[in-house]
Amino acid sequence: MDEIVDRHMAIEKVARKLQTISPDRAEALSLRLFGGLEVGEIARIMDRQESAVRMLVFRGLRDLQAQLNVTQETM
Repeated sequence: MDEIVDRHMAIEKVARKLQTISPDRAEALSLRLFGGLEVGEIARIMDRQESAVRMLVFRGLRDLQAQLNVTQETM
């Protein structure tokens, strides 16, 4: 039970931190992580090139890691 609560709290924390990064990066990252969509699907939804979506997801992850104070060692 504690594991479920911890996981829910972690998801809420990530959702709050997503609101602090650029809207385009947050949208692409949310669709990828929470929506489980592939880059091509996200590109169609956002009307962007796949390469642009890959960059948005990459930069969004980097921004989110910075907001959450995550380092490569803790991943």
